[in-house]
Amino acid sequence: MLNPASFRAFSNTLFNKTAWIAAVALVASLLAVVPVGGQAAKAVPIAVPTSISVGSFHTCAVVEGGVQCWGSNSQGQLGVVGVAASSSAVQVIPADSGATQVSAGDSHTCAVIAGGVQCWGSNNSGQLGEGTTISRPEPVVTIASNSGVTQVSSGVYHSCAVVAGGAKCWGSNFRGQLGNDSLIDSLTPVQAILAESSVTEVSAQSSYSCAVVAGGVQCWGDNGYGQLGNGSTTNAKVPQTAIAANSGATSVSAGAFHACAVVAGGAKCWGLNFRGALGDGTTTTRTSPVAAIAAGSGVTQISGGIYATCATVSGAVSCWGYNNEGQLGNGTLVDSSVPSPVAELSSGVLLLEVGFKTACAVLQSTIKCWGSNSHGQLGNEDVIFATSPQTSMNIPGLTALSSGNNFNCALANEAVECWGVNTFGQLGNGTTVSSNVPVTAIASGATALTVGSEHACALVAGVMKCWGRNFHGQLGDGTTTSASSPVIVDFSARAPLSPITKIAAGGSHTCAVATVMMCWGENDYFGQLGDGTTTGRLTPVVVSGITGTVTAIALGGYHSCAVDDAGLKCWGFNDWGQLGDGTTVAKPQPNLVSGLSAVTAVAADFFQTCVVAAGVTNCWGANSVGQLGDGSLTQRLTPVAVSGLASGAAVVDLGSQYSCALVNSAVKCWGNNTGGQLGNGSIVSAQIATTVAGLSTGVGLISVGRSHACAAVGTAVKCWGENFDGALGLTRTAFSVTPIAATGAFTAARVTPDADAGGRGDQQAVVVDPATLLKPELAKGKRLMVSIKGQRVTLTGTHLKNVDSILVGAKAATILSSSASELVIDVPANLAGLPQVTLVSKSGIQTVDGVMQIVKPYLARSVKVTSIFVASHTVTDPT
Repeated sequence: MLNPASFRAFSNTLFNKTAWIAAVALVASLLAVVPVGGQAAKAVPIAVPTSISVGSFHTCAVVEGGVQCWGSNSQGQLGVVGVAASSSAVQVIPADSGATQVSAGDSHTCAVIAGGVQCWGSNNSGQLGEGTTISRPEPVVTIASNSGVTQVSSGVYHSCAVVAGGAKCWGSNFRGQLGNDSLIDSLTPVQAILAESSVTEVSAQSSYSCAVVAGGVQCWGDNGYGQLGNGSTTNAKVPQTAIAANSGATSVSAGAFHACAVVAGGAKCWGLNFRGALGDGTTTTRTSPVAAIAAGSGVTQISGGIYATCATVSGAVSCWGYNNEGQLGNGTLVDSSVPSPVAELSSGVLLLEVGFKTACAVLQSTIKCWGSNSHGQLGNEDVIFATSPQTSMNIPGLTALSSGNNFNCALANEAVECWGVNTFGQLGNGTTVSSNVPVTAIASGATALTVGSEHACALVAGVMKCWGRNFHGQLGDGTTTSASSPVIVDFSARAPLSPITKIAAGGSHTCAVATVMMCWGENDYFGQLGDGTTTGRLTPVVVSGITGTVTAIALGGYHSCAVDDAGLKCWGFNDWGQLGDGTTVAKPQPNLVSGLSAVTAVAADFFQTCVVAAGVTNCWGANSVGQLGDGSLTQRLTPVAVSGLASGAAVVDLGSQYSCALVNSAVKCWGNNTGGQLGNGSIVSAQIATTVAGLSTGVGLISVGRSHACAAVGTAVKCWGENFDGALGLTRTAFSVTPIAATGAFTAARVTPDADAGGRGDQQAVVVDPATLLKPELAKGKRLMVSIKGQRVTLTGTHLKNVDSILVGAKAATILSSSASELVIDVPANLAGLPQVTLVSKSGIQTVDGVMQIVKPYLARSVKVTSIFVASHTVTDPT
């Protein structure tokens, strides 16, 4: 996103290195020898991208003249339809399309294709440059082919490109970032006013832009922190000189509020110096360039993100600045105001790019990324979300299941175990380390469990204990100190206390029922504690107006509900009508919801409430994405019945803008589905109840979190939706403090016929070029597939019946069975080196229907090896 590709120095030499090509022979991983019962390694040989770019939450690369992307697709920035996010590469622009460079912005992407520009993704300010403000989930033409475009840069709300030695920009212009002496947005490219015509590189950011011009640097737009580098903090609608012409500037990168440039083999930076982003050993903001790395040090590339910067120095990578998610790649989370070497990247780096809080480097045989992985932008094939239930674990004796913001807790055999995000200690195991496997919060004696947004509570031998976030006193221990281990709720002011029968946790408040109902925690503005005030409480206070026996309670973000002898009562925040009393006025004390009887279950979230009343599920409040389930998007101030649900619901639970119910042992969900949280196999939101895939019977428990949900089927826990920090119980890397290999950006395998393949009837051979593989998401049309199970390989495709033998290196593989569409072979063991695969045809003289015939060459003309499957990885040709 933030650094224009600096691949020019490498592109001409990269693909002439025959030694490199030989080193990544096709069967390097395809036919890897593994121990009995083992699996082939995940790593696959990859072609070196000629351009890579890291956006805010997605990454893109140019490979073999095409474009591949991975990460978030919330605004269509991956360039494909029907995918919410992908942690491995998806093909956007086919190979051999003339793509030379790509730039990933905040939520849009642009690429140079055949001398023109194509863009896709968010377009609210015209940043796609195609004349509208309509977002596009697939590429559209911004600048026609053969227009002399050499480089493009995608910012947040605008984009710029180098066109025939000049700079053109389009999109938002509220700070003058288009550089055309105007503050008017432009939906199509306009010329930036530059003093020189020899522009070689341009970099666009949130509200300013910079360019390399005649060996110097000029910047324009927002200058609130001195990011234009001209010695002032005054915004500019036309380019200003940051570094004088003929100073040896070769590259520039506009970071969030600072900029850096490669100048005479060194690095200079200017602008906001938060957390040491300028690399000069201080945190002092600079309005003029200062040296981060001395001239003549061998700096060839530089890229800036959000308060962090990285540079290549003689093929090694060093980073400096903010490091809260490992974006410096040095194995720590400690900021650095001076360049710090990136672990494992001391040589051989060809390309470097820094995004929002993620960085990637291209080496000769792999892409390595580090930093934030919130949307899969590391490309390491973590599970980002699941659109249907995935069995993540088995928990014998499971009696309760409860979910919060990206974490869950389960009660089984009087013990509480939790998994998912653990920023505030909400897993309760004495640490703040997230986990995708259950960790113990309560070892024994637990009889009840509740989970709020970022805290949890349990009844343990009659004593209420809570843990997690405590900023508003929601743990009830008289403090505002978060706790990573359970602490006892202080009921001393309420003594003597009868046994607690019910507990519930909400956004930042908690309640319990004993002789009376009591609540504590946040109460500002809305009165969700129900004591008639808007004063927060660090220990329990009695809720006013609750009478008789309380049979059910539920807490939302800022409101609460309880069922007593009079019926359902709600209080607190009511801007969206979530109190169900026909108004949008907040109530600091319980208020009866009319029109409901026999309420057996109640659930509340931030902006809506649902109940089961006389077996019918009713909801009210906000309805922007159909979360009330009544078939509309209309806000409701009083209860309405959910469509598509049979009577007999036992449980209803709410997440962020979606809802689920347990009806006759089946799970039904409705509302927002952008992260697969409805579990129906799609990412399409629904205004009426839909059945969760595979959960139409046998479900005993359900639990709904902010953007994920879980259900218990016997002892099996199945979860679906977003997998932040392992909330689904599946592998999830929140961030990496050292580089890890990305598994995308692979090239197409080639088939080379022998020299005599053109004759009729001659025996032929085709050799699979060792130049590589692609990802399964890129598969199109008919494919020849090779899959490995131990040392057995299966090839499927067309025209395979006439293959007579297969050589792996110089050794013959044993053909176990063959047909026109499938070959099964045993692979020679103990292969040395990185061998090629040769498919040898039968003789051209054949008997067809009893008649001897000379057949046309079939192998060289019909077989096209285009994909390889290694363990769980399929790689394919995009053409």
